[in-house]
Amino acid sequence: QQGKKLGSSFLKSIFKLRGECQFALLEVRESNTRAIQLYGKFGFKTIMKRQRYYKNGETALVMQKIFPK
Repeated sequence: QQGKKLGSSFLKSIFKLRGECQFALLEVRESNTRAIQLYGKFGFKTIMKRQRYYKNGETALVMQKIFPK
């Protein structure tokens, strides 16, 4: 379903429901460049790498978005 703006719509909906949350964390495969670009567009920054995190040995990126007060 890539290219249909579903990911953007999902993130916008989640952000509306965040309540008092001060930040959001997610993990994404380092090779998933399309997802990383989408998350970056919404203000997520890579804060850590988890080497060999997935069963196939791939690295996971931990990304964080801090919400304004």
